[in-house]
This record gives sequence, structure tokens and C-alpha cells, in this order.
Amino acid sequence: MSFCLFDPRVNLTFLALLLVYQIYFIKSLSAETGRSRSNTTQDGSQTCANDFLKPKICPTKNEDRTHDAFFRLVRLNGVKIGHIREMKLEENKSHRVVTRSFQPLLFEINEFLSHKECDLLIQLSQQSHLQDSLTIKGKGEGIGKEEFLKKLASKNLTLEKTLFCWKPVYDTDRDGKITLQEFIRFVDLEKYVYPTKEDALPIFTLFDFNSDGFVDDKECADVTNATYVEFLFHVEKLKSDPRYFIRFSESAVLSKDTPVVRSLQRRIAKLTGLSRTLIEKSEEIQASFHIKI
Repeated sequence: MSFCLFDPRVNLTFLALLLVYQIYFIKSLSAETGRSRSNTTQDGSQTCANDFLKPKICPTKNEDRTHDAFFRLVRLNGVKIGHIREMKLEENKSHRVVTRSFQPLLFEINEFLSHKECDLLIQLSQQSHLQDSLTIKGKGEGIGKEEFLKKLASKNLTLEKTLFCWKPVYDTDRDGKITLQEFIRFVDLEKYVYPTKEDALPIFTLFDFNSDGFVDDKECADVTNATYVEFLFHVEKLKSDPRYFIRFSESAVLSKDTPVVRSLQRRIAKLTGLSRTLIEKSEEIQASFHIKI
């Protein structure tokens, strides 16, 4: 289970969405509860009068002990998109659980985490030392020029250059010139990286020989293989920049023994009907810091 830490004041709702999405489909039930269809449990407690958790059962003092023996997969009842239910997940505080989607089933729970809890989670993640995400491979140093040239040995550069100058595809306004934005589109579609204007401009100038902000037919025709190789090398360097990875983040595993995490686990148990022991024995909560670019 993971949380994303941007500005916590803004993302309390998102945290709750992510939380419920990851665990909405699991619920632990005892064998006695699963077999019983009556309105009372074996110890005499009444079944709950809401259809959010299925089957319906009120918490009992022995809930964890009985539920831990058997597990059963069920689905929370979203009723309909926009449906609102009030749930008491903490003492003296009620939360509005709003159904936002059915595929996947998502619930919005505003202020699921308080401002203070967000600060504590950020502090805990910093104390645990944020680690680079496993999706990050390198820090932008990329491939060396010599190794890159070896990779190009089998490429038909003349054909690639022709593709770049193929106006009907990338000259969207049909004016016979390729603009910086049209160049970015070319890089995106053909090289699978969408550079910012700041990153694309130095590469674009490799083809803009007269520095007028456009690449016309003559400039395309004058592009040498050496210039085109330089362009490809710049693109390859961009692909090794973490800002252009599918996910660029740092994360930290939070200790289960901290009060804020234990409080969070109790809230999750009430929200989902999961056994506390099942929650405590599941994977650790992770805090993720995503770089905004």
C-alpha cells in the first residue's frame, strides 16, 4: 500500500481514493459468520443495518480472533455513482464516503488524513530516507557516445532523415515549414519521448541553420548524417533523464509501530471490514514523493 506525497493539504482525497482502491475487494469473515444467514451472530450481536459491507456483520470483541481463521473475497457496495454514506471511522468524527466510479470501484473520502497526520507521514518518510523508485535507471547520464555509435551501425539514417522531412505528417499547418512544436510532435511519435520546449530547442537548432525558428525543405535537405546522429544522440540522452521516465518518484517504507500508522490501520479496518490482524500482517505502507515537472 502506498501514499503519494505532493502537497498533503491538496491530496487528502487522493490518498483515500488510492487506499480504498487497493483493498476494496478483500474482507475477512469467520466460518460461523459465513454459514449463518440469520440476523444474529453466535454471540448474540445483531448484524449491521447497512449494505456497504457484504455479508453484513457488526464488529464484536472477538472479531479479529474469529475473522483471522477464514478469509473470503467480497466487494464493497458502491450503490451508484455519487452515492454518499456517512461512516464513523474515528471517535467523535464522521466521514463522508462518496462513490466516484464502478470500474474500478473508487470512493472519495475527504479529510481521510488530517493535516497533522500528513505532516507526520512526510516526516516519517524523510526519517526513513527516501529511496529512488525501482523504475528509475540512472540520473540522466545516459549512454556513452562510442556505445551509441555502435548501436547506430545497422540503422538506415537516410531513411530516417527523409521521415523527418515528410511534411504531410508533421507539418500540421501545411505551410512548408516545421515549427518547434511540430518538431516536438515528431520526436514524440517517432522517438517515444515528449520533450519540453526548453529541452527540445537545443536539438531543434541542429536543423534550423538560419536560426529563423523554422526548418524548411532546404534545411532538411542539407542535414548531414553527422548532424542527424547528433540529433539521435540528444534524444537518447533525454530518454535517460528521470524526468521522462514513466514514473519518477522516491519512496520510503513506514514503520508499523508508529502511532500514526496504527491509527491509520484502525481506520482502514473500520472502513473495509478487514481483520485488524490481516491489515497489520499485510505489506508495509509506503510514502511516495513524485517529482513535479
